[in-house]
Amino acid sequence: MNAKLVKLKTLHIELTINRILALGISVISIPYILRNCGNGNYGLYLLIYSISLFLTVSDLGIGNGLVNEFASSKAYGNQKRINEVLSNLIVFGVILPIVIIPFAFLALRVVDWMSLFQFNLNNRDTTTSLIVCFIGASMTLLGSIALKMLLANSKDRLYSRIQLLISLLTNMGLIISSTNQSPLTGMVFSSLVLPQLIGIICLVLTIKINQNIKINLRKFSIRIVGKLIVSGRVFLFLQIAYIINYQIDALLIAHFLGPVEIAEYSVVLRIGSIPFILVSAAVQPIWASTAYLIAQSKESKAIRTLYISLRNVMRFSILSMCLFLMFGASLIKHWTFGQIDPSIQLILANALWIPISCAMQVFAMYLNGAKLYKFLLTSMLFFSLSNTLLAVLFLKFFSNLAGPIWSNSISSVLFFIIPAVILTNKRLNYKKGIFYGTKKN
Repeated sequence: MNAKLVKLKTLHIELTINRILALGISVISIPYILRNCGNGNYGLYLLIYSISLFLTVSDLGIGNGLVNEFASSKAYGNQKRINEVLSNLIVFGVILPIVIIPFAFLALRVVDWMSLFQFNLNNRDTTTSLIVCFIGASMTLLGSIALKMLLANSKDRLYSRIQLLISLLTNMGLIISSTNQSPLTGMVFSSLVLPQLIGIICLVLTIKINQNIKINLRKFSIRIVGKLIVSGRVFLFLQIAYIINYQIDALLIAHFLGPVEIAEYSVVLRIGSIPFILVSAAVQPIWASTAYLIAQSKESKAIRTLYISLRNVMRFSILSMCLFLMFGASLIKHWTFGQIDPSIQLILANALWIPISCAMQVFAMYLNGAKLYKFLLTSMLFFSLSNTLLAVLFLKFFSNLAGPIWSNSISSVLFFIIPAVILTNKRLNYKKGIFYGTKKN
């Protein structure tokens, strides 16, 4: 038992280190990319990247539901089901580009990109990068199958290492591409197509190495694909909500203020997100431990674990907020070689968002572990509507670049954190406040 516990702790430490390394690679590369291509091209790149994420919903939620599908088939020893699902996914993954790429060319002709995002399609590099964006988005399902299989088979270490490799190669590609006279196409290819190509290579190797996998592309079944879509519908809704909440900002900023402003907004947000990313890695075990404890009817212990974690996370996040307020502006200016000189309003908004986002992540891990998907869907729906409307209000009437961060913080507190506190207190029979003990079973 002790040996197993040590092994799990070692795995968790390695996964955390890999995530920190991936973050470090991204943080180091950004100033060089900015200096090479300028704020304008970097802002356009971020805008195209955000557009691509909206297109990833074309897999209809199948991608995010694959882990459960593969894990349940493995648990029942149903290799035939795994082979059927894999065969149908590969065929469906090939069909998606065939449908989406013609749609891309149609969108280039029909959509008024200049009115929507101040996007000039007379530039060949811009037009080509948008087409590459559509191609990369259409490959998302095929590129994710092998990695989802690793998660389903509890091969977290290998999954983490592949993700780290993808991060390294992507950022190297971004740095190299940014030195070109027309950098956009290469940058979009590096971040949207290259990771999918690596995922497809992993899929081919998995099929060749694992002799139990038998692919039969002739037995494509609409019924099987339909069942996968139905089983992944919750993940589709959550995926749409996530994209709206965290990618709509770039589109709104481009529409109201212009793509060049996205660079400053994104860079400040990237630094402000470091505590959130570290917290995400630290609290990941809450998901599994909550599911385990609730299955054993130990709800009071689950709630104590939740709020002990929340107290520790809040201490860390408040310290991070204070440090960001004091040193954030000067750090970002020096880090980007003077390319970005953030306003005090943007620094203040990001600083206040740090503890709010960290608290959200702690509650999200608990809610997922408790399988409270109905609450998550309802909360995210209201959160998305509020976040979008408030962001439009701030940007349209105040032309405030910090507006989307304020809208995110306000919506997070009103439609996620407060309801989550009320729900957990009601569900788990809390007698006292948030930082007190719980009633024992």
